Amino acid sequence: MPFMKSIATRVAGFTFGMLVVTFIFHPERFGSFWWQTYSDPSGSFSLKFPSKPGVSDLQAQLDGGGTAVVKMVAATPNKTTAYIFTYHDDSRFASKTVEEVLNLARDGGIAGVHGALLDERRIQVDGHQGRDIEARSAAGLLLNTRLIADGQRMVILTVETAGQKVDSKNVQRFFDSLKLSN
Repeated sequence: MPFMKSIATRVAGFTFGMLVVTFIFHPERFGSFWWQTYSDPSGSFSLKFPSKPGVSDLQAQLDGGGTAVVKMVAATPNKTTAYIFTYHDDSRFASKTVEEVLNLARDGGIAGVHGALLDERRIQVDGHQGRDIEARSAAGLLLNTRLIADGQRMVILTVETAGQKVDSKNVQRFFDSLKLSN
């Protein structure tokens, strides 16, 4: 029996060692363990991020003059990728169709990064019209963005990636994790 315990201990030690080595040299394989749910204190939404997000309020200049408060929740799980959720309310949306609002958001976002539209799809999220957009910024960032028109609120989810490789599974996981409260 002592011989069997010795073999079992060695196998367990080897297995644990391999897990540690894999974690150190390939941490992206364990990324699914780090996803965290962020719930807005007002209860208007919840969303999952691949690392702990930070929260901030920004002042944005409006095209017709004035400013708007943009709420932002963002996480940067590694040096080349950022997951960003923003939303803002704009009473001017009430006088426009949903298509006009989505077109304005798309065009303004792409112009803001001096980018180019690569792909676009119309979508529905929790009964709200939206768009999934892929664009490239002048700085070379690949932007996967989901725009959702929610009444007078514009909701924007973006995954920014430096370089060519996109983890589409995690982009979709981020997009699909959004839960809007009506």
